[in-house]
Amino acid sequence: MLTDLNWITPGQLFPPRGEEGRLKAYEKYEYMFSGEYERVFGSGFANKAMELRMRDAKVSTVINYPQLLSKKTADFVCGEPPIIDVGDNTDAMQDELDGMNFSNILYESFMDVSRFGNSVVKTLDDRVSITPPKYWYPIVDIYDKKKIKQQVIAFVADRTIYVEIHEPGVYEKRIYEAEPGENKQYLKFGKPIGGFQRIATNIDENAVQVLSNVTSSDSLYGVSDYDIIKDTLKQLLWRIFCVERILDKHSAPSIVGPGTMLEKDPITGLTLIKAGNFFKRDSADTPAPEYLTWDGNLDAVRWEIEWLTNQMYTLSEMGAAFLEGAGQGEVNSGRALRLRMTSPLVKAKRLVGINEQTVKKIIRNVALSRGMRVEIKDISTVWNDGIPNDTIEDSELYERATGGKPFMSQLTAVKRFGNLDDQAAEEELAAIEGEHVSVFEPMELAHGQDGRADTGIQTGTGRNNGGSREKSERYGGGISGAPAD
Repeated sequence: MLTDLNWITPGQLFPPRGEEGRLKAYEKYEYMFSGEYERVFGSGFANKAMELRMRDAKVSTVINYPQLLSKKTADFVCGEPPIIDVGDNTDAMQDELDGMNFSNILYESFMDVSRFGNSVVKTLDDRVSITPPKYWYPIVDIYDKKKIKQQVIAFVADRTIYVEIHEPGVYEKRIYEAEPGENKQYLKFGKPIGGFQRIATNIDENAVQVLSNVTSSDSLYGVSDYDIIKDTLKQLLWRIFCVERILDKHSAPSIVGPGTMLEKDPITGLTLIKAGNFFKRDSADTPAPEYLTWDGNLDAVRWEIEWLTNQMYTLSEMGAAFLEGAGQGEVNSGRALRLRMTSPLVKAKRLVGINEQTVKKIIRNVALSRGMRVEIKDISTVWNDGIPNDTIEDSELYERATGGKPFMSQLTAVKRFGNLDDQAAEEELAAIEGEHVSVFEPMELAHGQDGRADTGIQTGTGRNNGGSREKSERYGGGISGAPAD
């Protein structure tokens, strides 16, 4: 790890020594995310084919579990954006965050956390941006490798090496000529282009904040989700390739028969089979032509593929999240769905716990860069799980908790189910009340002021079925055909 800035001087190699392993790992993660497995597993597949004496063993199957893994992880963490409260500045802060599409930035950041182990987020006056971790070089305390003193962003562009050195409240911008290094993988810092610029950020924190996956006590860098599934994925791709190879062989099998089936081509001199719908067979002693096939032990291969797939689900902690759509139309309640998704929900909760404070720092940096004075203690975030809510189950739960009594006002219900603000909800209630009045008004007009009808009922029988004197008098007399008392 880097403990000083001495490597950012003319004549020094770029990227600096000691960072090769991390940068190569990032490169492999990029290939896995895009499904370019030949660049990651190609040499391993070639060695396996050589051991088995297989020719033309080109594994081209693409099953992009890594990309799905990263997207699903981000879905559970912030696919449903967190609710951010900044006290009196909430509305203004929310407008700023919406204007910069902060929810999408957060989503892409957690995708990087999944595939690279870290996500580097930089806040400046005019934007919040995500920097690929391969351009990130943290400078740590020589006695404490988890304490970052400076954040360096450095990359090559247009034959120059662009460098930003970030500290709380300020960053320094440098540009150097890029010169050839010892080999093709390295460049060297040339002479500086222009002077060094120190730029104030109006932020008392470092403008570069880093989200992280799980780390270990001896490493600053987070662990990629791809590390734990890499070998399992490699074996799974090889087994699927073997199945495809067997099926291809069976789709074009070799034919076995007597030598009389062959004839010599007069032009090329090659011995070829006389293919056709009929082969001459003069006696039972002449072997009948047949296709050569063999048992590929597909049942055993199918078992291994299923086992490897389940290992992928388990190791990635996604489990049932990868099986959506495989339920053949079965309907699950919200409670059942959450129970099935326990493992990915626990994983998402872990990532939130690791990064919540950093996300608050990013929000505060945005506020400070916009001239709003906000403290970390004033920022509240509520993270959602991304699973659809089951309204019926929630209502039943609340009803039981209140002993069957109403637990929500009509105004709140209209706001929540219609996704309305206070004014729109009140207008909706007024419209409902107006419709209610219009329905019952004709009935009121048809009666007197005391609610009595102007005429009696004109139909009936000689018997008052289950009626009473009070019922008859209420309608102004007896039922037609029956004497009044």
